[in-house]
Amino acid sequence: MKRQPQGIDNFSYLANDTTPSFRQSSAYHESGHATVAVLLGIAVDAVELPPEGSNIGGRFRFGIVRPDQADAVVVVCKAGLLAELVFNPATPRTPRRQDEMIARRATHGRLDLLFPAPRQEYFRAAELAALRLVGAHLPVIAALAQQLLENGKLTGAEVTDFVRNHLSLCGATPAAETEAA
Repeated sequence: MKRQPQGIDNFSYLANDTTPSFRQSSAYHESGHATVAVLLGIAVDAVELPPEGSNIGGRFRFGIVRPDQADAVVVVCKAGLLAELVFNPATPRTPRRQDEMIARRATHGRLDLLFPAPRQEYFRAAELAALRLVGAHLPVIAALAQQLLENGKLTGAEVTDFVRNHLSLCGATPAAETEAA
């Protein structure tokens, strides 16, 4: 049985009833990953969208990730779907397979030793951490999604600069966000 992320129905960023296109939903999804990665100090390599009219999702690529960032990688993996759900409530509420594979791989098999209940609790906690970060940074995610829609692809440096600039406008910094998470 697929579970709906907890608390997502409390957010509604769209002021009208229009449903975003598949490409727009993908932009929100990938921007959620990218924004949360920057907030948690994880390197971003690139973010890109497929051409207009394609039914293939976008792509978020991590930069070099240190072993001590494994838990943060799981949070980043959860952030994509949560951001997409905020901006497009009609999105199927099941995680994308690629995101789940990366999240499980980030744990390096250490969760395989746990019984299902503790493993589910670990992923639920990561999901709640992602939900808090996504909810607190919706304007940044929306602005980054717009940049991604306009450009199709952003480098890791472009993403990091963009997010940091928007955070400074709000008076926040990635380091402060990392401590709060």
